[in-house]
Amino acid sequence: MESSPGGFAIVPEEGLSIGSVLGKALETLKNYPIFFFGLALVTIIPSASFLFMDPIFLYTNPQYMIIIGLINLTLALLGQGMVSYAVFKALKGEEFTVGDTLIRGLSRLPIMFVSIILLVLFGMIFGILYGLTMMAGRYTGPVSIIVIIGLAVLGLYFFCRWLVTFQACVVEKTGPVASFSRSTELSAGKRLKPQGLILIAGAV
Repeated sequence: MESSPGGFAIVPEEGLSIGSVLGKALETLKNYPIFFFGLALVTIIPSASFLFMDPIFLYTNPQYMIIIGLINLTLALLGQGMVSYAVFKALKGEEFTVGDTLIRGLSRLPIMFVSIILLVLFGMIFGILYGLTMMAGRYTGPVSIIVIIGLAVLGLYFFCRWLVTFQACVVEKTGPVASFSRSTELSAGKRLKPQGLILIAGAV
């Protein structure tokens, strides 16, 4: 079982398979349908509200779009935290309540916000490098294509490394930077298997 220095284990590694975890995820969904579907409904309400708002009003009042966007992000992160903790408990065969997942999600919300900011900053750096490469492509041709492919591969590499950053943050109570480091540890070598399995369970 992979555990953090603090003693928390994000997912048991022994006896895991895609079939077993998928079955556990479906079983959890069946046992707690109101929790999962209700949570999904709540997290999409802010985005759905755009469908009932006048586009001209939103264009002339961008502050409302910003407010709704922040609410949507907050609910999305909270939902991610609640689901991650619920799936973690289910994989361990432990019971959980909505209150348990809500408390854990709320307690880790600030850290997840900081993690999002770090991801955005990292994405901006990649965007700048990509833009510079595209501009240079007018003069360097094939070289810029190679650089773009290299950036894409590098981006995919970090995506795989940081895929369970939020899960580490919520389950193991790690800080923003430590969450990225922990995700990197979990995705190294054979530990990529439990990482992928917990994501499958969370997606279901």
